Amino acid sequence: MRPAVREALFLGFLILIALASYWPALDVFFSTDDALFLMRAEGLEDWGGGTRRLLSVRGFFTVCWRLFGENAAPFHLIMLVMHGLNAWLLGRVAHRLGMRGNTPVLAALFYLATPVAFTCLHWISGVQDVMMALFALLAALFWLRGTWASGLLALLFGAAAVLSKEPAVLLLPGMALVLPGDRRRRIFLGAASLAMGVVLLWTGGAFTPRSAADPYATVYGVNMLWNLLTYDAWLLRLWDVFPDRVPEFQPGLWTWGLLPPLLLGGLALWRRAWAPAIGKASLFFFLLLLPVLPLVRHSYLYYLYLPVAPLALLAAAACGRLPRRYAQAALLLPVLLLAVTLWRAEARRGATLANQLVADPMLRYGGILEDTVARLRSERPGLKGDVIVVTPFGRRKSVDLAKGLRSGPNTRRVQFLPVEKATYRGTVLPLFFPELESFVVMDDLPPEGEIDWEDAELFALTGLTEFNYLGRGEAGRYALSRQFFARKDFERARREIELLLSRQPNDPDRLYDLGAIALVQGDLDVLRKSWAALRELASAETSPGSATAALRALAASVTRAGIDPESLEN
Repeated sequence: MRPAVREALFLGFLILIALASYWPALDVFFSTDDALFLMRAEGLEDWGGGTRRLLSVRGFFTVCWRLFGENAAPFHLIMLVMHGLNAWLLGRVAHRLGMRGNTPVLAALFYLATPVAFTCLHWISGVQDVMMALFALLAALFWLRGTWASGLLALLFGAAAVLSKEPAVLLLPGMALVLPGDRRRRIFLGAASLAMGVVLLWTGGAFTPRSAADPYATVYGVNMLWNLLTYDAWLLRLWDVFPDRVPEFQPGLWTWGLLPPLLLGGLALWRRAWAPAIGKASLFFFLLLLPVLPLVRHSYLYYLYLPVAPLALLAAAACGRLPRRYAQAALLLPVLLLAVTLWRAEARRGATLANQLVADPMLRYGGILEDTVARLRSERPGLKGDVIVVTPFGRRKSVDLAKGLRSGPNTRRVQFLPVEKATYRGTVLPLFFPELESFVVMDDLPPEGEIDWEDAELFALTGLTEFNYLGRGEAGRYALSRQFFARKDFERARREIELLLSRQPNDPDRLYDLGAIALVQGDLDVLRKSWAALRELASAETSPGSATAALRALAASVTRAGIDPESLEN
């Protein structure tokens, strides 16, 4: 078979394995960050950020939103294809490094099976890491061609990697240190790429000061060592299905974190001929990870997606040094790794918190947003105009997302309503309901005159994840009063009824409601006023009607409460 045909078939095989392994990702809806990027792509929010992630965020989300709309599956499909392509490119890098036999195949399979790819392939915003790796591997391929023209192409792809995600800033400087080639060419390309990377970081706002509360806050201290040891430990602890459940460095894992460098150092001492390869792979891994080590509250598994590439090459090279009788058996190693990865993925997708919320935040918010859109469409298919969402009950049931998680010195307890976070307090919904003119989320409906609610669709957030339709205008406020009453929040139920009566003072049903609320509150003065108003309306009816029925219902309630209805006449 010709090499070109063989490589094309191998690429197709890798993409097919990626699709077969991660097909559940195709069902994951847009999650946090995804929704924000889509709002910007639709023009509902400003992009800002200068050149920051110009290709992977602004370019990818804008183009895909125009092509696919709210169908999230094609977004994921493109990322899965890119993951298979990345594995193939790493195999080509291995070939250019002089690896022969099964070694390039093993390098590709190890990378395809990496357990750090879960979030990258299930979360659409993970395209940033996948695209960064794609351009980084292309840069490495052209670098290894050894010509000045190919070096300039490597520089171009290195810039594209930085424009996909900033940690690639040390990619080409790292290549200048560890990859073979002409010394002058390596110095020039390494220095030029570093200068270019600094410029792109500056135009992307990376040097803008951040507050201590910012998720991307950085500290250049011992925390960098703890972060490095945490990432090392995550690579080794394959049985931990959700290592970044608490997204911070974990000092308690330092003993596990020391094992990889100790094992590699021992191997380098045992096999002196392997020491250069081990040293270069370890140094390149460190340089690719270095830009994210200062983060104090943002340690995530997906940051390892590109840095594991040199480790996959190293593992493949080690297998290539095995005796001939073990060479074919070495192909089982990536198969076993893929099996572990798929087991971890299935376990992570099924992990839940208290309240049966999905533990993985990206899966949780994607599911909540999808359910919210579906529920709104089923209850109000033609949702348009002004919408007001009231959250009078849910705040008392805000979920503690740290409950049940590992506790430690860096664990933060965060409480909020997941549906608010998933929908950015509703501001993302115009993406799915283009005829919406405004969408307002409020803790409570204010008194008359403070907001135009008469022609708005009213919804109530009555749980952690549910919007329930109340009605339009006055009908919605009346439904809200009934919910207040059912929950024994009589003061707010009375406030709603009094507001409705101010608009229709002779509504017998609302007069009955006011009397019933006053009865349970023990407010006999208001009860008598409601009784008197109903008596007057009933006496004016030529035949028994709604006022008479409301009066009889109030009389029955009063009697059940042990009060003589005639006493209300005085």
